Amino acid sequence: MSDPLLAELNRMTNHECHLIVIPDWSAKLTILIGGTHEQHFEAFKKRKLHVWECTHLADWCRDEMRHNAAVTLQPTTRPRSQFIYFPTRPNIMKAETVGTVAHELLHVTISLLSLAGIKLTASSEEAYTYLHGHLMQEFWKKVKK
Repeated sequence: MSDPLLAELNRMTNHECHLIVIPDWSAKLTILIGGTHEQHFEAFKKRKLHVWECTHLADWCRDEMRHNAAVTLQPTTRPRSQFIYFPTRPNIMKAETVGTVAHELLHVTISLLSLAGIKLTASSEEAYTYLHGHLMQEFWKKVKK
């Protein structure tokens, strides 16, 4: 039987928050790892989301992410502030983590370039691949072992 208080304390001590600034697209990506409802709320608030959206996203992380590896959170009040949430620290040495990270970062890439009015076509795919590659590199720099 697990102790809920011990589990909560473990999440608090393992909380990480990493920021990737994407100046060419006037955007910011925040990587949240672990943490409590309050820590998530504060991370969303720091990106200047409306209070109702901070609460909604923090509630979602707490209530819906028990069995998922990661999720991309795209706020409606500040769509250029993107978030990727990992309930536990991803093991960047495992092959399946590469797939999960690439998947979530592709959501961010598509969202940011769509906001800029750039549709994915044969002539725009380089913009998508360069941004996606940049996000992958920055992720690995931030979330080192």
